[in-house]
Amino acid sequence: MAENAPSAVEPREAFAQAKQGFDNCRSILAAQEQAGEQAMEAAFDFMENAFGNGQEMILFVTELTLMSEAVQFLAQHPCERYLQYNQELLIGTRRRELLDELNQ
Repeated sequence: MAENAPSAVEPREAFAQAKQGFDNCRSILAAQEQAGEQAMEAAFDFMENAFGNGQEMILFVTELTLMSEAVQFLAQHPCERYLQYNQELLIGTRRRELLDELNQ
């Protein structure tokens, strides 16, 4: 970041230097975010192809839900398949709780 800090120059030039540094950082971040989204999609592709909708998928979605970094990323970059499987997990858990209550 220090390389993006403006040196002792005129205010307009200093702003232009700072803006260029900011724009560079922003471009890098956008590329990293896109790579993260693609990695998430690839992970779900793998899980679906390897395990279908089995217990492994439940474990995968649960682990994503428990990882603070994953939750922060998914909050800013929603993944439809994560939301779908997470909803199914919540519905399945609630259904199991209701069935347990009925059996008591």
